[in-house]
Amino acid sequence: MAKIQSTPVLVTHDEDETVLLTEKILMKRNGLTATFGEVLYVELKRYRTHAQLDETQP
Repeated sequence: MAKIQSTPVLVTHDEDETVLLTEKILMKRNGLTATFGEVLYVELKRYRTHAQLDETQP
């Protein structure tokens, strides 16, 4: 059986959900056209929890 390589895409406005589920975040720029900005890398170790996110907040 052939191995399929794919990249799932999650579209969300929930920042906690994004950090918990991803390794990279591709930011969308504001405006009428769908253009992309910078790539942010999540540096928290896997498997993340909401408690870990609370610890990183100032």
